[in-house]
Amino acid sequence: MSINLKKVLTGVLVGAALPTIALAHGNIWYDKSSHLPQYKKMVIFPITNVDGSYWINDTDIKSDAYEANQYLNTRFIRKLKIKNTISLGTPLDENKKIRIKDTDVYTKLLPKFPTEKERAAMVDNITAADGYLSPRLVQDRKEPHLSPATTVTVRMQSYTEETNGPNGNRTYNKKTWNERYTIPARQRCLYHMQVEHDIFDRDGKKVMTYKNGDHTYQYENNESRYRLRMFKDLVNEFREDYEDIKKEFLEDERKKRENDDDDRARVKIAFKNIQVPDNVGNNEYYVKSVHFVMKNFALKHTKARVIFNNNSHETPRYYVQGAIYRFSYDREWIAPHVTVYNSLVSSKKQKWRDRKGKEHTMKISDYKTSVTPHFGRWQYTATVSANFSLVDARTGRIVVNHNDVETDDKRADAYRHFMKKFYEKVQNYLEKTGAFD
Repeated sequence: MSINLKKVLTGVLVGAALPTIALAHGNIWYDKSSHLPQYKKMVIFPITNVDGSYWINDTDIKSDAYEANQYLNTRFIRKLKIKNTISLGTPLDENKKIRIKDTDVYTKLLPKFPTEKERAAMVDNITAADGYLSPRLVQDRKEPHLSPATTVTVRMQSYTEETNGPNGNRTYNKKTWNERYTIPARQRCLYHMQVEHDIFDRDGKKVMTYKNGDHTYQYENNESRYRLRMFKDLVNEFREDYEDIKKEFLEDERKKRENDDDDRARVKIAFKNIQVPDNVGNNEYYVKSVHFVMKNFALKHTKARVIFNNNSHETPRYYVQGAIYRFSYDREWIAPHVTVYNSLVSSKKQKWRDRKGKEHTMKISDYKTSVTPHFGRWQYTATVSANFSLVDARTGRIVVNHNDVETDDKRADAYRHFMKKFYEKVQNYLEKTGAFD
């Protein structure tokens, strides 16, 4: 590659990742038979800390605890059009007279109950709500660590670039040499947070689970209220996932109405023989999410009717089978290192005349290698490895197969990438075979 093509303006790093605007996803599941997206009234319990205590402050509306619970109420639940909410973590809400009057009543919901059925009975008796949200932190910690001093050898270069000169565009005065560069030691801090949210109906039956987390260095230079900021970011991702559920619920209802008199309703897909690794099978949040996304993406990315209930008496035309071999979240140490780029040192314009006396302006620019140090850090990568197939229910023949490995920042996203590609293959097959003609 020529020097011209390698040239980068001052301050721009070679290979620097561009920021993404898409929110990440957590591991979500909900019971479609519960009609959760249609709930009109919900109780929001205070956030539970890792030690089992409530993260709550009912005397200071500017505290992190108060704002975190308030954020769940105003930026999550109410954004989902559940307008009638009772936020037990913010007893000094905007309806102060009502809330203070009912403080003695609502505090009866805060003690630990032996079972969810008993807690649900009390919630129903006091509030008559459709259900309640129970949020908790399952990880909340800081991890200080040292990025050690590291010395590396850097290949340096300098050159002059002339454009629109008497000899056209050219590069000259090129020099190269090696320099020793020391990345200084730095005390760093990695921030960890993981949340779980459960929603129960008025009978104490779990109708939704959600698990999500983050590991970041984002706050090491500005730790102010980092705990609240991390929690808000995870709530935002929760809201996006929940909003998807609500949209998909409405889309599912529309498809059902259309399919009542539509021949496409004859193309039905069911599921069986889904194998998962132990770390998924032994975790309620992962195993529920894996099966939910598998079925929901069939609805989202194909035109087939999806049989969600394994006990359904409907006869499928096809069924999905598959095995997830790996559903991991791996941590890797990225050692201190440097990146280099060619920075502009100086630039000037100079006039010159050609043989006919016509005046031109050329530009002369000097460049030199600049070095950017990067301190050591822990990097997390989610990996999902799986093999899924679409099987003809009449013949047992595999008609579509997808075997792949996907990586991302989060397991839920890596798994979604895999399932999306699989169902795109399925839809392509169904269209080619005239399934919807």
